[in-house]
Amino acid sequence: MTVLHRPVVGPARRVRTGVGAVVDPIQLGSDILQNVAVLGTTPLLWLLVALVVWEDAPRARAAGLGRNAFWLLLPGALLGSFADLPLFGWTGNILAINLGGGAIPVLLSVSLLYRGVPGDGRFLATFLAGFAVQSGASFALLFLFPPTGVVLSAAVGLAIAAPAVVLALVALGEPRATFRLDLRRAAGLLALAGAALYLTFLTTEALPGFGIVSNFPDYLFAPVLIGILAVLIAPGVFHLDRPVGLSLGYAAATFGVLVGADLLRQPPLYGGSNPQIYAIGGAGVLDLLYLSGLLALAVGYVALRVIESRRPVRRAAPEPSGPYPDGPDGPLRAALVAAQAGRSGEAIPLSAEAARAAARRARLLLGVAEPAAGTPTWAGLPAPPWVEADQQNLESLARAPPPDAREGVRAFLAGRWLVNFGQEIAGRRFGTLGRRVAAFLIDLVVLTLPAALVWYVLALASGSTLDAVLSNRPFNAAALGYVGIGFAYFVLGESAFSTTVGKYLLGLRVSDRRLRGASLLPILVRDLPKILPLWAVANTLAVAMAVVAVGTGLTGEAPGLATGGGFLPNVGIVLFLGVAAAAGVGLPGLVSVLFIRGSPERQRLGDLLAGTWVVRAGTPERVPAGAAVPSA
Repeated sequence: MTVLHRPVVGPARRVRTGVGAVVDPIQLGSDILQNVAVLGTTPLLWLLVALVVWEDAPRARAAGLGRNAFWLLLPGALLGSFADLPLFGWTGNILAINLGGGAIPVLLSVSLLYRGVPGDGRFLATFLAGFAVQSGASFALLFLFPPTGVVLSAAVGLAIAAPAVVLALVALGEPRATFRLDLRRAAGLLALAGAALYLTFLTTEALPGFGIVSNFPDYLFAPVLIGILAVLIAPGVFHLDRPVGLSLGYAAATFGVLVGADLLRQPPLYGGSNPQIYAIGGAGVLDLLYLSGLLALAVGYVALRVIESRRPVRRAAPEPSGPYPDGPDGPLRAALVAAQAGRSGEAIPLSAEAARAAARRARLLLGVAEPAAGTPTWAGLPAPPWVEADQQNLESLARAPPPDAREGVRAFLAGRWLVNFGQEIAGRRFGTLGRRVAAFLIDLVVLTLPAALVWYVLALASGSTLDAVLSNRPFNAAALGYVGIGFAYFVLGESAFSTTVGKYLLGLRVSDRRLRGASLLPILVRDLPKILPLWAVANTLAVAMAVVAVGTGLTGEAPGLATGGGFLPNVGIVLFLGVAAAAGVGLPGLVSVLFIRGSPERQRLGDLLAGTWVVRAGTPERVPAGAAVPSA
């Protein structure tokens, strides 16, 4: 049995008559409605998140929901459903967390709280500590009282409310205003998460052989209530803009379900059944842990729009552009649109700005200082004099009265050429295709060699036949866990150190578009495509190591590769699995190669979505002084 918590029910119940068993039409209709609701909820929530992030960008930015969050919640969760990360084992049981249905919602919740609430992280640390007390107290009470009844319900409710009340009382006597505000915010979020935890526990149950389930519409109560409350109390309790309530509701609902179902409803922890592999969030995008945060976000967004339609609101200010905003791509695209529409007065300045942005990006990547005021745009860069002459022509044209429409097209073509030139000279800083492929292969070897040894040892200890090995729980946990551990290896290495073993050996590192270390969310998005080759390796080489260890059992002789007539069949199967593993790694790798070759900044798909670069580590080569461009 795998412990999941799907928001679905089992088969339609039957009622007995004098003739035999017939299907209850009311129950059958209810079951059909529930399953339609489950299957339709996820895509509808995805659509709403897409509308918020892409069509309502000011509210999304105010809530901390950027495009990285969208990529994690949609394709990221789908890909992550293939990966389980083992946490620990006990008495033959193994607890794991599914990447798509469990780890991504939890990590995203932490990120939203850290980015959405101003401060130095003290609020987040206080909340997590208080929530640990809530969870531990609730869990302990399940050992002191029967798992059902009014007494248990009241005790768990008091245990959940106590940390929030204590924090609120401490905040009243705290003389420091900032710390008092952090305590108040933590107390408010603990109350929301505690309510979600309590309601989730009351509306879920553990079904042996199936998992942790909640009937429709019971599983809607907690996220709907929390989503609305978070938006309503965001200004008064949290002293935050209402859009931040979307992040608060998402996090509170996610944490509440994580403990209310996945911890408090785990049957083996209370005296257990047969040893199993238990997966938190194991149903992936149909899991209550994944869906509850999205439901709270969706309901909160509707409540936010209703509130704002009834009263004027102060719109969120646009984000500051910074010294290197988005590079030349944005203004160049806008210049093309303006030129096609015949608006040369817009196309020419935008083309000039795109060229300036290309020069700024080249300076950033090559380590060339920004020129002083009045210095030519391309000064200090390895650019011939006529490049600066073209730039000055664009600048002069932009200051002139609106010219003929054809000048807008010519300006765009000149701007595009200058942008391409800037990308070409800056390309020396990006990691080459050969180095990146070699770095990934080194990382794959670093991950797979110890994993293969573990698979081999577990296969030897699992039995004398291939069937016995493939049905062994530790062996399966090690095979499934390889994907999660491999993903964690890339994410932790690139987010904490900006590199991995392979990249470090080849002098590469991962950065954002300002050459700083990328934060957790972009790294998560960047590494999601790696799940596919890791999954291919886990599903082929693990079986190959089992065949190496015990043989296939096809000949009836002693197990092993070198046992008479069993040698050729075993070798053939191992070779076939090896080819399948190479294909599973090579096909996604080919897609990455095509993206890298086609991208001016040598970005594969994950880099394009996350906005990251793979650059050469260390100080970039300095441009020779003789390459400086004289004034035009």
